[in-house]
Amino acid sequence: MQALALVASDKALRLLGERIREARKALGLSQEELALQADIDRSFMGQVERGQRNISVMTLLRMARVLEVNLGSLCEGLGGVGVQAGLQEGTTSYRAKKAKGVRRRS
Repeated sequence: MQALALVASDKALRLLGERIREARKALGLSQEELALQADIDRSFMGQVERGQRNISVMTLLRMARVLEVNLGSLCEGLGGVGVQAGLQEGTTSYRAKKAKGVRRRS
């Protein structure tokens, strides 16, 4: 399950980074300009756009403000990117483990 969760989170981070890059380019901003206005290190900004870094909600809020986009539009659907299969499998395996560990008293 952990591997599935990592793959899902990697996909979500890449998609978020792509959305940020598209919004930045639509405004004609460089990575450096966006980073400066959002109070983020420029190299960190590049890593976010490549989906290599997980960012805090506050950082994401600052970026959304500079990009003049709704935070929801950047995050829409990210919770479901490849996650459903992982959650389904994780729930099933959790239930199976829990059932094995439960002992009933007679």
